[in-house]
Amino acid sequence: MKRKLCCLMSAVLALGVCFPGAALQAAAAESAPSPLASEAPVGVVGEEAVDRQAPDLTGDVRADAEEPRDAVSADTAVDPSPKPSGVAADAAAKVPQETSFIWVNGSSGSDASDGSEASPVETFVKAKELLQAFGAQGIYVSGALKVPSSATWDLGGKALLRADGYRGELVIVDAGKHLTLENIVLDGRSGEGQIGAASGGDGKGGSLVGVYSGTLTVADGAVLQNNCIQSAGHWYPESGGGVFANKATVNIEGGTIRNNQAVWGGGIYGIYGSVINISGGVISGNRADAGKPLPDVDKDYGGSGGGVCAHEGTAVNFSAGTITGNYASERGGGISMGTFYASTTTSAVLTMTGGSVTENKAGSSGGGIFVQAGYSASGHGGTPTYSIAYITGGTISGNSMTAEGKGNKAFGGGGIYVNGYSSKFSDFQNGELHLANVEVSRNSAASEGGGYAACPVSTTEISLTNGATFFGNATDGGNARELYILASLAYGAHSGDPVYEISPSMLGGGAYGWVFDGGAEVPLDKLKGTLSAFFNQSLSLSNNLTADDAGVKKALGLATVHITGNTSATRGGGIGSNGSTFVGKSVETTEVSVSKTWNDANDKDKVRPDSIKVNLYRDGDYVGFQTVSPDNDGNWSATFGNLPKNDPNGRKYAYTVEERAVGGYTAEVSGDAANGFKIANTLTMDVSGAKTWNDDDDRDGLRPASIVVNLMNGSEKVASKTVTEADGWRYSFTGLAKYDADGNECRYTVTEDAVAGYQATVNGTDLVNVHEPDKVSVSVFKVWKDGGDKDGKRPGSVKVQLYANDVALGDPVVLDAASLWTHTWSDLYRKEGGKDISYTVREADAPAGYTVSVTGDAAAGFIVTNTKVEEVPPGPKHKPKKEVPPHPNGGSKKVVKVSSMPGTGDDASALVVVCLAGLACIGSAAAAVSVRRRNDE
Repeated sequence: MKRKLCCLMSAVLALGVCFPGAALQAAAAESAPSPLASEAPVGVVGEEAVDRQAPDLTGDVRADAEEPRDAVSADTAVDPSPKPSGVAADAAAKVPQETSFIWVNGSSGSDASDGSEASPVETFVKAKELLQAFGAQGIYVSGALKVPSSATWDLGGKALLRADGYRGELVIVDAGKHLTLENIVLDGRSGEGQIGAASGGDGKGGSLVGVYSGTLTVADGAVLQNNCIQSAGHWYPESGGGVFANKATVNIEGGTIRNNQAVWGGGIYGIYGSVINISGGVISGNRADAGKPLPDVDKDYGGSGGGVCAHEGTAVNFSAGTITGNYASERGGGISMGTFYASTTTSAVLTMTGGSVTENKAGSSGGGIFVQAGYSASGHGGTPTYSIAYITGGTISGNSMTAEGKGNKAFGGGGIYVNGYSSKFSDFQNGELHLANVEVSRNSAASEGGGYAACPVSTTEISLTNGATFFGNATDGGNARELYILASLAYGAHSGDPVYEISPSMLGGGAYGWVFDGGAEVPLDKLKGTLSAFFNQSLSLSNNLTADDAGVKKALGLATVHITGNTSATRGGGIGSNGSTFVGKSVETTEVSVSKTWNDANDKDKVRPDSIKVNLYRDGDYVGFQTVSPDNDGNWSATFGNLPKNDPNGRKYAYTVEERAVGGYTAEVSGDAANGFKIANTLTMDVSGAKTWNDDDDRDGLRPASIVVNLMNGSEKVASKTVTEADGWRYSFTGLAKYDADGNECRYTVTEDAVAGYQATVNGTDLVNVHEPDKVSVSVFKVWKDGGDKDGKRPGSVKVQLYANDVALGDPVVLDAASLWTHTWSDLYRKEGGKDISYTVREADAPAGYTVSVTGDAAAGFIVTNTKVEEVPPGPKHKPKKEVPPHPNGGSKKVVKVSSMPGTGDDASALVVVCLAGLACIGSAAAAVSVRRRNDE
């Protein structure tokens, strides 16, 4: 029974607003596709799903003085030829066609390509390089660009354009990546017939930028425009015409998101715990239109969040900037906190402390802002999913609910609409709107509740503390001009007995002077109670206050939220509520103050900026920033006001601040949120230098792996740094105070811890280390062994080659008589790579008829010896020996030949001496005698 009841309630919740006589359907639809990847279908409880009728979207949906475009259907014809047209064609005509545009494809391109249509490059960096080199008009994207890490993309105002026939994202920011866009246009070219298309069942694929667990910052000069995502009839509607954020962070700090179209989130769509921080810029002219009819989905499932749509736990922090001129066919012309369906994860939360939501339109509810209902904690495993809006600052004006949508619009809400559900069904809970210090004035409605109108299941609390001022609102009939609350049994599951509490005094203490329709004074005991649906009771309140009333003037001086000039074609010109609205006491606010001091010798260098920006963080999450400037007395201070003090569970928020970097200064933050933060800015300078080694590339192997560089201010050591080759032997000391506490300029120098074997010198802030490598000399001596060149074949010179580690060193040297057959090589390195060099010598070409030998070493010198190879002549033919008769004296006769002196070569003049046996040979005493015996013939 409970499961069927949950299905019933979910179906009613999906319809979004109060409606009389609604027919509820509870037939099971087990085959319906899931609207969220890996999640049960929204509106499904347990195992049963709501039966959804096929919607009829053939009706013409129009806004006041504006003709909405229907989302482009899946079968829209698109010319596949990627030729520039329209504005693109005009630009192309100014430059030769081959360089008019650069093509880039992040999937199939290559940076080695030429950037033509047929050969696109791959990366933004390369595409920009070619754009600048050729003076091209823009860059066509035919495949999504990927962000490599943390990057800032700036094209000087030129554009990334959707190429003809390409339907995916222009840019994808993946997990851990951070992209900042400035001075760049991203153009979907929807005005030229180009469209985006979702690539799968999770809704992503056709946005200008898809951010998937990454971070996108839209800064000054960035424009995201003219993108249309076709509606192909997916269960999960096509979302995020400008930006699609999934588990991502989107910072809108400047620039413009305009003229984009999707089924949900014409400008920006966030899902699954994304954070959208809006602290500047403009979101304008975007549309959330009815999607393509689906056979099992309600007819008004589309059209949520013309400017911004936040779903499934997404947080929107809005502190500055403008959301204007956007359109939603159903709900949330400016901002929709939720979609047609209830979230199934956690609550989407809007925190608005500044900025403006103006001139937006919605067809059924919430011309400016829509706040969806959802599951209660008890109905969702302890985690509520209803949306919450905390609005404590900013302007919501000129918005309208046109009643042209297909959903119910009985309590439409020109400025804000908050949806709800009967308290009788505990699995569901109202959306909540919390307002503080609010002006609700000059709004108008066709019937009741020019300022505020509430449905039977609503809860209304309007308190004095941090409360409101209602005045000058109007209705067509003149009744219930300021507030209207209805109790009724005619609204099905949205029937009920609304609880209310209305303060008799406005913000600042002035009396409201409440009157009933007809002008009768309202008794004080009628400003608090519960209306009875059984008796069809209602509360209609008006007053006759004007802006000139003293109490109103005081209230306006305190008001920080301005809900003014909004219109509703039904009820609730300023605010329409089917949920819970708390004004004042339920939103306790706090302030965070910041003071700034400067340590820069009273701006001696004249570089102090005229203003600074300070970021505010809540529980570590970025909220927004505020500009701080000096007052007339030169004091720098600011206050972040209208901040929610506690979270929905009553836990106190922790606020912190951080200064955005100021060039040339470092910032130090002290203090706390309770006592105020102090930021001291110190003018800084950097000292950098490099180490140079004059040691012949460390030939001797003495260079250390690291050195220690010391930063000195006079004789005081300020800092030390270890420097290695991996640092390129470069070092820097950053963020150094330029002036001391007395305003004297600091004089920084560098020193180095001693390095063994080196002599260090300082050149400014650079260090030079010198080591002279050891040198040696090597000699060579030539020796001839050829009998004093007896045969005259000794060459006049030879060549000898010196080798270092077996590698020839220089050219061979010539040894000859003039050099005394010797040579010495000087100034030779002793080592290489820290090791001793082995020197050797070789004779280049040995002379013919000589052998070569080398002795000695590099230390003692080398001896190269050339030895003559002797030729042995053939010997004479020998005759048989004859017996020699004995000499008469008993001896024998011998013939002795005495050769000439060695080196003379004169064997023909050999002295022949006849020696008698027993007698000495007679010859030259000075000659070296070579004796050869032969037999006497």
